[in-house]
Amino acid sequence: MVDVAALSIKVAIGNPDVDPEAFQDTFTRDTTNNKFTGTLNINTTEMVAAFTAASGNTIDRYFEIEVEGTSNHFHTVLQHAITLHKDVITNTLVAPDDVTSQWAFF
Repeated sequence: MVDVAALSIKVAIGNPDVDPEAFQDTFTRDTTNNKFTGTLNINTTEMVAAFTAASGNTIDRYFEIEVEGTSNHFHTVLQHAITLHKDVITNTLVAPDDVTSQWAFF
């Protein structure tokens, strides 16, 4: 079992070498059960733009989890190719959020 006390995580969806279209770096650390909990919001302006630009109803991206350890050591622990599908039901009352543009896959 990994002790999460000195770790933090980041999760993103996007393509390498560009800013992610969905990004989350705030997770609740549970040191008693050695786990993180949080939510990755994919209702973002960047994701809406990607689907708008797509020629069909799907887009191919990467889902990535990065762990930061002590001394600012960053490690990609998972990078997995995914296919996202447009929603069948959309709620026009919920505006998409903007993703912070300072992070990119490398």
